[in-house]
Amino acid sequence: MNAKQLSADIITYAAQCGFPVTNLKLQKTLYYLQGYYAKAYGESLFSDEIEHWAYGPVVPSVYFEYCSFSANAILIPPSDQPFSCYGSDEKKLLISVIDKCLSLTARELVGRTHRESPWMNTQPSDVIPFNAILHYFRDNDPLGLSA
Repeated sequence: MNAKQLSADIITYAAQCGFPVTNLKLQKTLYYLQGYYAKAYGESLFSDEIEHWAYGPVVPSVYFEYCSFSANAILIPPSDQPFSCYGSDEKKLLISVIDKCLSLTARELVGRTHRESPWMNTQPSDVIPFNAILHYFRDNDPLGLSA
């Protein structure tokens, strides 16, 4: 799975739930999905790199795919069945992370990522190492999903 395919599923799901998603919120959602998936399965959800940008973690390939929407909701043709390539346990995890991210504002998500070590311990424009994400999420539940 690559982050662009996953993003199309996230955008479709968010629209179905009545929560249109902006590029900024999409970026933070991808970061949290990568972290929680790594925590659960010990491997990356997608192979695209995540970088340290001013407003938090960003997957550049996805950012540039949707940057024409600026700060507006991303509107794309919906995919038939979002997350259909995942097993039921994986899908349940993805949906729980996405639902939590959709319930928060983009500003709240940015604030959270700025307090987390994967972003704090990298320099602007540097890749946030997958191992840093994995280790942080193994020891933390930044969205409070276990509560």
